[in-house]
Amino acid sequence: MNTTPSQTLWALAATIATHMPIKRRYIKHGDIVELTLPNLKRFGYGKIIDPRLIAKPLDYPHFIRVYDASFEQPILSLDALRRELLVAPFYIVGGSAAITKFNWKILDNEHVQKEEEWIPDTKVAWPLFSNPPERWAYKQHYSTHFTFSKWENVQHLDDATGKNIQVILFLIELELLKQEGKDIQKEFGVNDWLEQIIYDARSKLPVYTQLPENKKGKVVE
Repeated sequence: MNTTPSQTLWALAATIATHMPIKRRYIKHGDIVELTLPNLKRFGYGKIIDPRLIAKPLDYPHFIRVYDASFEQPILSLDALRRELLVAPFYIVGGSAAITKFNWKILDNEHVQKEEEWIPDTKVAWPLFSNPPERWAYKQHYSTHFTFSKWENVQHLDDATGKNIQVILFLIELELLKQEGKDIQKEFGVNDWLEQIIYDARSKLPVYTQLPENKKGKVVE
């Protein structure tokens, strides 16, 4: 059946309206968020997970699953998103300011699938805050207990800390540039001590998307 120009415009408007940002001042379990990446002039996306609401609850702030996808223009449909991860999920420090201060946009709220409740393993330097550490350990699924291991078994893992809301955009841009073989410090600089901490830790990690499945957020024993 042929459509008139007015019908076509209405259909486009309906599509856009479906994915207009949700007017809410806080993030919650299942939110799909849009993040403006200022240096790259792109838009990134992720899904919020509340670990207190998963099948095996954890008493942590919200986690974010950052998708391995960025766009020059905001997407009009969630169908455009690849749901593969750019990095292992991590928890957000200061997430209450995501909408009001850092302009994250909530595009939709979805059911959280069982596989999306996955919490990765992380590495721990021992003694804590030592540089260089004497030994290395790992935490399974961000548990409070850690197990000592060999460096080669944990070197690819993220550390067991949360990420401050102020540097999450920097973190995403860093990882996207790593995929292109670029260094964010050389491209755009590192602007403050929070970014420096992220840069020092993550620039040494392998590109997450290029790891074999048995290493993505998982200790190797």
